[in-house]
Amino acid sequence: MDLDFERIARDLVGIQYRDYGRDAITGVDCFGLVMLFYRSVGITTFDNIRILYEMRISNLEYIAMVAKSLYIPIATLEKTGNLIAFEYDGLNDSHLGVRLDNDRFLHIIKDWGATINNITVPWQRRIVAEYDVIRA
Repeated sequence: MDLDFERIARDLVGIQYRDYGRDAITGVDCFGLVMLFYRSVGITTFDNIRILYEMRISNLEYIAMVAKSLYIPIATLEKTGNLIAFEYDGLNDSHLGVRLDNDRFLHIIKDWGATINNITVPWQRRIVAEYDVIRA
């Protein structure tokens, strides 16, 4: 599979943040941004984040429950296109992004909108898991 992850990510940069948002016009949250990214490469992802918040189920528990066969957990392997789960605001696995290469990832923050950041302090130490979605 030869995909231009960089171009796809750049096309998403600048989308505004919106709680529970799922489209580029009205805005997205981190789940929505991940969904848009993977949809651009032909992969359909989960979309039950509101249920997760109501049931107080973590992102990782949800991925394990609903999509075991689709998501391969990765201990230390860093691959372009991986789904990255982060600790954010003191909550384990409460933020998601997509790895673009060894040094950068796509994600969205409420005050910034969708952006590409370096995986350095503080982000690197906040990674709690990576999932190989593209090659699953």
